[in-house]
Amino acid sequence: RGQRGGGAAPPTSHQLAGMQTMEELTRRDTQGKVHKKGPAVVVLKKNKGHLFHGGQPMVYGGAVDKIEGHEPALGEAVLVADSQKVYVGWGVYNPISMYRVRLMQHALDVAQTPHVALDLPALIRVRVE
Repeated sequence: RGQRGGGAAPPTSHQLAGMQTMEELTRRDTQGKVHKKGPAVVVLKKNKGHLFHGGQPMVYGGAVDKIEGHEPALGEAVLVADSQKVYVGWGVYNPISMYRVRLMQHALDVAQTPHVALDLPALIRVRVE
């Protein structure tokens, strides 16, 4: 990952090559089963994506442009994408906090451990090991 909150460049196409696509992640649940509903996608405002591609884990409400799919519930796993729909990562949604999403994995982290994407208990187990 880049520096926290820094202006690091988004991942290159080479870095993203082995990564699950956003479309794949939007169709799977926490057990990896494909389904039509999928997680909600929090889309960032233009010129805000660099903050989160750079490693910032807290997505504040002012950075959010819209939510696609369904309105996520408190604590629900959501995907985060920049304004160009480039996958940033996934996190936990909080509609009542000034920080709407706490990113749990950035895109490059998902590339390293794709089996825990959108699955918070599995992610915790991997990080504790």
